[in-house]
Amino acid sequence: MLLGGLGLLAVLTGLLAGIDARIAIAAALGIAFALAALADLTIGLALFTFLSFLVYLPNFAGTVSIIKLAALPLLISWLALVTREGSSQRTFAGVHPAISLTMVLFLAWTALGYVWAEDGNAVLTSVFRYALLLILVFVVYTAVEKERDVTWITAAMVLGALAAAVYGFVGPQQAAYGELERLSGTLGNPNNLAPALVLGVGLSGGLAAITKTSLARGAIVGAGGICLIALLLTGSRGGLIGLAAMLIGFVALARGRRLAITLATVTVLLGVVGYVAMAAPEESRERIIHPGTGSGRTDLWTVGGRMVSANPVNGVGAGNFPVTSIHYLLRPGSLPNDQYIADTPKAASNMYLEVLAELGIIGAILFLTLIIFFLGCSLAALSRFRRLAEWRLQALTTAIAASLIGLLAADIFTSGGYAKELWLLLGLGPALLAMANRMEPTAAT
Repeated sequence: MLLGGLGLLAVLTGLLAGIDARIAIAAALGIAFALAALADLTIGLALFTFLSFLVYLPNFAGTVSIIKLAALPLLISWLALVTREGSSQRTFAGVHPAISLTMVLFLAWTALGYVWAEDGNAVLTSVFRYALLLILVFVVYTAVEKERDVTWITAAMVLGALAAAVYGFVGPQQAAYGELERLSGTLGNPNNLAPALVLGVGLSGGLAAITKTSLARGAIVGAGGICLIALLLTGSRGGLIGLAAMLIGFVALARGRRLAITLATVTVLLGVVGYVAMAAPEESRERIIHPGTGSGRTDLWTVGGRMVSANPVNGVGAGNFPVTSIHYLLRPGSLPNDQYIADTPKAASNMYLEVLAELGIIGAILFLTLIIFFLGCSLAALSRFRRLAEWRLQALTTAIAASLIGLLAADIFTSGGYAKELWLLLGLGPALLAMANRMEPTAAT
């Protein structure tokens, strides 16, 4: 039956190739991913992590939808692992029941917004997206059990960020007339690409620290350098703030090699300043040094503030910021960039304001509780790895925590609440803490 099924898949793929080779390639890659995910959850998660950075690529549908399809075999593999008879696998809900209940309450409150939201379908879409992201946390907790697993997921993030950057170089998007040409890569726009590149820079530092061979270390540092160059070419102010926060996080969290990390941080900062001062295009330099109204961002924030004032408890409903923003436009005060509200409505360009405006105070408290818990897990795991003298895991956890700090800082300027890379990093916190807790009794004996 297995051979017959594989043969049927091969025939169908061949038929698809006769229609459109791109469809056949996508189908073959999808089948390969499904088999890999079902065979080994960690390998499947690593591939999923890489694919999560490749959101927009030209194919038969205009954009890659394989990342949505990839979630299904990953979920099946996870369910098979945790429900297997006689399995000793500890689940996230079993170890952290209180925070699991908080996740359920967050989804329930988000879904309740359907009652009062202007666009109920947008609420349902948001609930579905949040549910998948929270399930991803459960999958990460189960799949990441050893140092090898952490290394694979971290390497997949660096490779994903590198691929997104390289695609931006080889297939640049044409800027509209009168607009600054900025690198956008595979994540749709420069402001979405920049936080992903911050991760590429930060996590490459952790991988380089634990790599034994000089050749591999040079390749990893080179990947981080390409991500840094691409980050500068995005012209994203949020990306630069995220980079600065990530570097400060490295200096604050590192132990033992603080001098080397401080020197590397200073070198990167000097390189960024030098680029902005001497090599950046005039429009990009003005955009960074004199942000003005933030290309409409501050107007979106003004409208978001009006939403919060009018709906402080329940919000306007998940996913309804672009839908309802027009109702808060005609108020006292000038909004010079109202086209982003009236003509082409956009999200809030601030993850925290968007959550507060859409879900109200209750939803924002639940959301921030999850963020603080996951970040706290990373910091607690780092403390335990130091006590256990696990320097390799210490280096990786430092990079993960610092990169998460940078990503959370960059999200002040982007609507990154649905970004898979954010929730992948958040999910690594409890997984790392569980690894450290399993090591401590052994070290004590």
